[in-house]
Amino acid sequence: EGVDRNPLTGEKRYFLALSLDSNLTLQQLKKRPPLKIVVILDTSGSMGAQWSGYYYSPSNREGGEGGRELSKLEVAKLGILELIKNLHPEDQLAILQFNNRASTILPLTPVKKLQFEKVKLLLGRVEAGGGTNLEAGIRKGLQIEGVFSPRMEAPPNSTLSQFETLLSNSGGEGRLVILTDEMPNIGEISAGGLRKLLQEGAKNRVYTTIIGIGLDANQRLATELGKIPGANYFSVGTPSQFRKKVVAEVDYWLYPYLFNLKLRFKSPNSRIVAFYGNPAGVKGGLLLSIPTLFPAPTDQNGTKGGIFLAELKPAGDSLPTGEITLQFQDRARKTHQLREKFQFKPGFYYSSPAVEKGVLLADFVSLVKGWLYLANSRCHRNFSPPPPIWRGWLRLLPPPPHSQWEIGSCPIEPTYRECQILQKFLNHFVAEEKKLKDPSLGLEEEELREILDYCPDRFFEKRGSEKGEGKVTNPTPAL
Repeated sequence: EGVDRNPLTGEKRYFLALSLDSNLTLQQLKKRPPLKIVVILDTSGSMGAQWSGYYYSPSNREGGEGGRELSKLEVAKLGILELIKNLHPEDQLAILQFNNRASTILPLTPVKKLQFEKVKLLLGRVEAGGGTNLEAGIRKGLQIEGVFSPRMEAPPNSTLSQFETLLSNSGGEGRLVILTDEMPNIGEISAGGLRKLLQEGAKNRVYTTIIGIGLDANQRLATELGKIPGANYFSVGTPSQFRKKVVAEVDYWLYPYLFNLKLRFKSPNSRIVAFYGNPAGVKGGLLLSIPTLFPAPTDQNGTKGGIFLAELKPAGDSLPTGEITLQFQDRARKTHQLREKFQFKPGFYYSSPAVEKGVLLADFVSLVKGWLYLANSRCHRNFSPPPPIWRGWLRLLPPPPHSQWEIGSCPIEPTYRECQILQKFLNHFVAEEKKLKDPSLGLEEEELREILDYCPDRFFEKRGSEKGEGKVTNPTPAL
């Protein structure tokens, strides 16, 4: 629980923190059943762009050699090699590529029999070019000989360990690992059509992981495809973070832990006004509906990414009370249900540093996303679906030059008023960062400062004059 004041408005707020910890150790995950992994590599032209560039912005179509930034394809190929090093000897691996069409680079092969240098040579021959036929890549992956194991049904009273043994003996699970910038423009490009393909695999325990490659990776499409059972997706900001995810966390994102998880909220004297951690939003008393939950890395600071926040609005002056219900299925598809009551206390407090950090990051994300939405709308790059009243008129206009998933970029900068708000929040953020003594928050602080670097000159002149310094020649904001 947490009770505080909004750092910008001063309004009193009530937060209910919900943590979903798997309690699985890395040693336990290392004992998972063997996997049949089919890596599906996007080799379309956009994968030749620099990792931090936007392919559909004309100045960013070159990849990296000779000290220049690596291309998305080069980083993806390095990631595949790191993945091979961290798979289990009993796993099997196949590698495919797709652009206009799909082809096999490596057939399904036991990891213990792989010749690493040969795989490295095969990947070295792969170049970027052509269109993006994601449908062809998925279909090819599901057609790989041996990827499907015989259908297996666990006995009704079997334990989870008995289920894992049965699964191992039947050949294990399959997983498509799709490395792409998620901008299909050939074949089936609708989210519904692509999701239907992946659902066919999930019915036979061939699940999907989508790894967004590059700064311009289209997370909207990945979010839609990640809704099927057993699926997950992630994207990272830098090549080093990408390699870390593949190396250090591979056993976590390859192991679906819980299915059909539903989290419900009931309170006689409060309602939810915001919920952080669920892009789908709250529907009635249903806070969360997650097709699949994967374990997350845990250290002395807690579980990474394992917190959700519900902001509550009490009726009158009462303190919020209520009950949370969690229902889910384990890997053997047995249903479980847990209930827990909550009761807020008087005063201002955070029940733990994790809650305080969660609220701080929720405020950061809300503020920055809100600003980005406004800034994008000012430069006509708002990707939100148009209101229904506009759609009839849009049919009269020429079609856009790219598919709905192909993302471009435009220069954005904050207004004077937005800079005042961002600066005020930065002051709050730095104070909380020092209080929490959490160096990992430095990245968000750096991002806020970088946005403020683009404020109008008069913002820095005004702030300088208030401090008696005159015009600020170096526009980097200071506290």
